[in-house]
Amino acid sequence: MLIAIIVLLTGITYFNQDKTSASYPAPSLAISSEVQIWIEGAVAKPGAYVLKKGSHLEDVLACAQPLAEADLTQLKLKKTLYDGQKIQIPTKLFMTVILEGAIEQPGPLKVPQGIFLKDLDQYAKFLPEADLKKIKKKKRLKDGEIVQIPAKKSTLAKGRKKKQQASLGIDETNFTENSSTTKINLNSIIQKSEG
Repeated sequence: MLIAIIVLLTGITYFNQDKTSASYPAPSLAISSEVQIWIEGAVAKPGAYVLKKGSHLEDVLACAQPLAEADLTQLKLKKTLYDGQKIQIPTKLFMTVILEGAIEQPGPLKVPQGIFLKDLDQYAKFLPEADLKKIKKKKRLKDGEIVQIPAKKSTLAKGRKKKQQASLGIDETNFTENSSTTKINLNSIIQKSEG
């Protein structure tokens, strides 16, 4: 009887092995030609993306659509992606500078932290008389800094003259070539009054 039980168990094990091995697929040596990437942070479409193997960060960014406040300067756009990679797109930090001078809207302006003086034209509109050559410096701005936008000398002198005339109640339209009005040197009056 013991022998019958052993033969029965051996037969059951034998038949189960055939069924079990047939249910599993044979191991594959195929290499995937795609990578799956997860992207989040300052993008319009965060989530998982499947791209061709060898794709770069700039490829997945084209799909995820970075927001205006995304700080891409911290990223290596030509970096090759690998399967299962998780990418966090950082947000720009902002600061406030105060603009004065030859600018359309003087006052506080919100700009990305670490901006250079030469890049202000991307965030503010200058007046036609602004001397842009003087602000093309590679100077990094600081939070709360007052930035004076200079005017070209010829327009600056005209502007000062008009302001001085307006403060004295002088209207240029009243002057003619035959006018008997005496011209006043305002600079000499100011110097005499200060001295």
